[in-house]
Amino acid sequence: MRDLPATQRFETWRNLFPYIDIDWVEREKVASLQGQVVRFVSDEGYRFGYVQNDNTAATFGRDQRGIVIVALTLAGRCMIDCADDTAFMVHPATGVVVIDGAKPVKVTREGHSVVGLALPRGEVMAVLGADRELPEAGAFVLPLTGLTRLLASHLCEIAKESDVFDQEAANIAVQAAANLAFGAVSQGLLEALAWTGGGEKIYDAAQRYIDVYCGAPNLKASEIAAAVGCSRAQLYRSFAEHGETVGDAIRVARLLRACRHLQVSPTMPIQVVAYQCGYSNAAAFTRAFREELGCTPSEFRQRQAG
Repeated sequence: MRDLPATQRFETWRNLFPYIDIDWVEREKVASLQGQVVRFVSDEGYRFGYVQNDNTAATFGRDQRGIVIVALTLAGRCMIDCADDTAFMVHPATGVVVIDGAKPVKVTREGHSVVGLALPRGEVMAVLGADRELPEAGAFVLPLTGLTRLLASHLCEIAKESDVFDQEAANIAVQAAANLAFGAVSQGLLEALAWTGGGEKIYDAAQRYIDVYCGAPNLKASEIAAAVGCSRAQLYRSFAEHGETVGDAIRVARLLRACRHLQVSPTMPIQVVAYQCGYSNAAAFTRAFREELGCTPSEFRQRQAG
């Protein structure tokens, strides 16, 4: 977005989302819109999106055939004003939210980062069957079942791997996400899940954030706490309950990402791998890698190739 003239940014952004009416929360800042989107479309027409942008308000219901959005907040928050005049706030600890794009639901985003799927509404209704409907409210939170956990994890994995996916891999990944989403929505349709801010949800939300953003070199506990909507004390406590520290979680996420890069990108220079995984230089990366895995990144790559 930053490469476009200021006068074109907002309209360009709106045109990326044809099923949604998007407006600017702070109209005086429309010319300075900042946003980033990664999108994959499967052969079946299922759309994955990883979106970060400045504060906006989006209203669904433009097309009554519509889409169904299945989304997971990674950072920030959004207020969802439902079609039945109820409303609820979504944080990273809320879990997976379902929005019926055929209903006049309004979503107001503040510092929001989200991963999600757009599914054809007709296919969702077909999966539900003739005896079930989506809620009149137009939005609800999926219960935390095994399928929902798998769906949330898979959406985050697609975001993490987006820079190395080719079209075939992206198609397979999005197709799998859609299958999980159909199952999770069907299983959890009639249940409601209120966000309680409990330690388990904070831990899960923080782990998702770390997994996606561990490539940032200055990732700290204060940023993670702000992103998932808790205090640093709550964040530290939630990790302590699992026998872990926030620093350990960041370190492990970075090294796991490094191992993936070393395996799937055999020609990527070590210093580039280091940068992609949040290290300021190759020496620091090599030292951390050897301490944890007992070999250098180059030796690890040679072993995988052999």
